[in-house]
Amino acid sequence: GFVSVAPLGARGRRSIIHKHSSNWSVVSYFRQYKNTQFQYGISGDYATAIEASTDRSHKLSFQTYGNFSNVYLYYGKGNSELHPELLVLNNPGDSALVQLNEKELLNRVQLNAKNSKTIDLAFNFPEPFPIYGLSFESDNGIMVDNLAKRSDSGSNFGRISREMLASFNKYMEYDLIVFHFGANVFSNDVMNYGYYEQILISTVRHFKESMGDIPVLIVGSTDRVAKIEGEERTSPAVFALTNAQKRAAARSKSAYIDLFSRMGGEGSMLNWVKSNPSKAAPDYVHLNGPGAKQLAIYVFDYLSEGYEKLTGQKLNNNALGKK
Repeated sequence: GFVSVAPLGARGRRSIIHKHSSNWSVVSYFRQYKNTQFQYGISGDYATAIEASTDRSHKLSFQTYGNFSNVYLYYGKGNSELHPELLVLNNPGDSALVQLNEKELLNRVQLNAKNSKTIDLAFNFPEPFPIYGLSFESDNGIMVDNLAKRSDSGSNFGRISREMLASFNKYMEYDLIVFHFGANVFSNDVMNYGYYEQILISTVRHFKESMGDIPVLIVGSTDRVAKIEGEERTSPAVFALTNAQKRAAARSKSAYIDLFSRMGGEGSMLNWVKSNPSKAAPDYVHLNGPGAKQLAIYVFDYLSEGYEKLTGQKLNNNALGKK
């Protein structure tokens, strides 16, 4: 799916090895959102050159664990007639020069059309110019654009213009939006998340008004443990947050999956940390690899249950490791 130029946590991705040179400037709606030169892309940011260059020193390198059939580069438009030039290296000895000279709000160019696992890019930047990212796609199966933002509550998507969201959707043709945020607004001392309920509703409305009536799935919070009167147990704030998420889903006519209940309900995070193998970190907040895989199975099962009710057919989730 879609990969931005220099995302936080790039080393944590398990589907792709992603490297970038240090001379990129990334402007994010989360870190910096005033007086920006260009519009944010669908990942809430754009990348450009710190300084002009003509030596192809702005580099990106990608290696995936499976073959991809198509690679697309997404970019915007500059403020002058000077445009970047891109050298594409796809497998040893296979190279091409690409001029990024389209002038739409969002532009897309295909960088290859054959099975590969590696691609390297080297840019010249005569002037600042917005580069949004690449999309790695196959000819069949399910493509997922994971637009994760570290420390983000999910309240900033309104800073992406409706025109930009519509432009991305024109290329991507999304079938489902999965909204999984909320952990970064959580506090053991807060028992009223009505404000966040309204943020969720406004966010869903922003996406639907921009991209059409695409189905939205709101993913509820997992269990969180706090020490209360000397005893470790589920924080009461978990119930307040999940109730706000449920209300937001109902009011925005979105689907909702209750992860808190699916993982075992009250006190389940204690069991997840102490299980063998452990499924969560000892901070009783963050999941590890096995825990994340288990949540993926929950979400897949939720979707497949609905699919079976609609069509009478069952989906196979062997790809997630569940027999």
